Amino acid sequence: MPKLQGNGLYLSALEREHVRILYEETEFDYDAPMADVSIGIAVAQSDKYYEEIQKQIQDGTFIRLGIFLDSGVLIGSIGLQSINKHDRRCTLGMTISKMENQGKGYSKESMRLILKYAFEILGLVRVEAYTYETNPKSQKALANAGFVLEGIRRKAVYFCGRMVDDYCYAMITEDYHKKYKSE
Repeated sequence: MPKLQGNGLYLSALEREHVRILYEETEFDYDAPMADVSIGIAVAQSDKYYEEIQKQIQDGTFIRLGIFLDSGVLIGSIGLQSINKHDRRCTLGMTISKMENQGKGYSKESMRLILKYAFEILGLVRVEAYTYETNPKSQKALANAGFVLEGIRRKAVYFCGRMVDDYCYAMITEDYHKKYKSE
C-alpha cells in the first residue's frame, strides 16, 4: 500500500506498534459516542486486531491506514472494509484518537485521500459509512466529505445501554466526481 500524501497529513500502513498506540491513546467522547470503542483494551487485544488486519489485507477485503501528521505523529486510522470487488463497493471506517485532534479538518482530508484511492485506484463505485445517532460529529464529517444520508435503521443497535438508530451514508462515483474533481 503506497503512502497517500495530503495537505498537512499522510496515510500510511499501520505497523504493530501503531495499533498499540491507537489502543492506548483513543479517548472516549462522551458528547459523541462512537461504535467499536477500544478504550481500556489490553495491548494483547491490539496485537490480535493487528493480526486480523493482516489477514484481511491478504484476503483483499480490507485496507486500514494510519493517519499521520506531516511531523510523523499518529493521530488516528482510516480504512476501507468489506471490500467487494464484484459489486465494486466497500465500507469506510475512521477514528481520530485524541479529542484535541478532532475538529481540525483531519477527518475531511483523510477521507479525501482514501476516497481518491477507492474510486480512482480500486475502481469502486460505492463507498458506504455507518454511524450511530449518538455521533453528530461523524454525521457532520461525512456530510462535509460529500456523503449522502441514504437511510436510518431505527433502533438497530444496542449501544451505551440503549437501542440507537444506525445512520447509513454513501458516496457513489458521481458524488465523488462532483465533490472532488471540481476542487
